[in-house]
Amino acid sequence: MAQHDYNIANASFPTVRTDLNNVLSAVNSTNSGSSRPSSAVAGTIWLDTSGAATAQLLKMYDGAGDILLGTINFTANTIDWADSTITLGANSVDSDQYVDGSIDQVHLANEVVNEAKLQVSNAPQNGYMLTAQSGNTGGLTWAAAPAADFSSIGEHALPSADDTYDLGSASKQWRNIYTGDLHLSNESKAEGNIVDGTTGNWTIQEGSEELYILNNKSGKKYKFKLEEV
Repeated sequence: MAQHDYNIANASFPTVRTDLNNVLSAVNSTNSGSSRPSSAVAGTIWLDTSGAATAQLLKMYDGAGDILLGTINFTANTIDWADSTITLGANSVDSDQYVDGSIDQVHLANEVVNEAKLQVSNAPQNGYMLTAQSGNTGGLTWAAAPAADFSSIGEHALPSADDTYDLGSASKQWRNIYTGDLHLSNESKAEGNIVDGTTGNWTIQEGSEELYILNNKSGKKYKFKLEEV
């Protein structure tokens, strides 16, 4: 540990040599000492050794005061930087520059990473989805998307477009349909029905002895003529 005023005074050779050696010692020890060097100018970096060996403070003098750069632990041979924010240029870091576990956490600002640039390397396949890792660690992993479960639906099931999609097909029919009132409308079809080209809006309702059909456009009500067999 050494500090120096960085002023080599005129003197005899042995004295000058000693003074030069003291300057080199100060440089070699990063101007270490229990207080800021008296010769410090704006930009001087020095090591504050007033604390324990586990908490030596690396500082820079800015001309008015000291800026803490980091805390050095000589026992563990580590340094904790005072400001952990690092700005990197585009494409300046790739996976080859870091080993597993060397980056504990990454915070991404909104809309700075698109799907082509965000990669999680555990062999994803088409159709896979990003999901939280087990154990609630906050990490992400690729996993197969779960199969849709229609055994119980707790909300409305709506098509994404009007008068576009079918429920079943000529070769894939639903066995039975259980429903309350049945609402029928073809008003979204510009051409109407194939008989007279008109459109309608009807509701079929059940009675204890009859089936009724309501014309929702005219308000008229009818009942089906039923014949017992």
